[in-house]
Amino acid sequence: SATVGAGAYINALSVVSSGTKVPPHSIWEGVPGQVIGQAPPAPHIDQDERTWSPIRYGVVFIAFGYLINLLTYLPFVAALAACIQLFSLDSTTIINWLYSPSGLFGPIVLIACALVVGADLLSLAIQALGVRLLGRVKPGVYSRWGKTFMVTWYKDHFVESAGNRLSGTMFWPTWLRMAGMKIGPNCEISSIMEVIPELVEIDSECFFADGIYLG
Repeated sequence: SATVGAGAYINALSVVSSGTKVPPHSIWEGVPGQVIGQAPPAPHIDQDERTWSPIRYGVVFIAFGYLINLLTYLPFVAALAACIQLFSLDSTTIINWLYSPSGLFGPIVLIACALVVGADLLSLAIQALGVRLLGRVKPGVYSRWGKTFMVTWYKDHFVESAGNRLSGTMFWPTWLRMAGMKIGPNCEISSIMEVIPELVEIDSECFFADGIYLG
């Protein structure tokens, strides 16, 4: 096993082999890893806000996540329920059609697909609106156990979720603008990470490749 001292930094892609002792307040980097300097002091929290204990924070965080996911995917679930009720669908009917497709059932499948796709587009719009409704995040140093960290985490989660479906398409900059990001015309944006939309401004005619960290 390895030992990492208090306040030590281990940089990305560095190796900490078994039996290693990383000194306190040092920066460890490389393959094989070694100390390359003193770690900077921990940032001072300069934003005052209410905080919770780790247990209470975890409960609030998980409950808030369930509520957000429920609201986000409600259109999708409603569309499926509408298809089942409208066409009196059940598992037996669907399985029988898969084994022996009929011309009558074909249009029903197309209508059901259209409803589900429409619901997914609506859920994307709800996610963009959700980013705005969570409020603006101002630059600063915040507590790990406060509201701002939670809001920041879920904003990034919404961006990542939407990007999984829209990244690299013409719709992606539009979604990001809906979420509060300032983007100039004629931009192509692929997958972006660690993003708080209202804190990012992209000028016109820019190209972002896959895997860009914006911070």
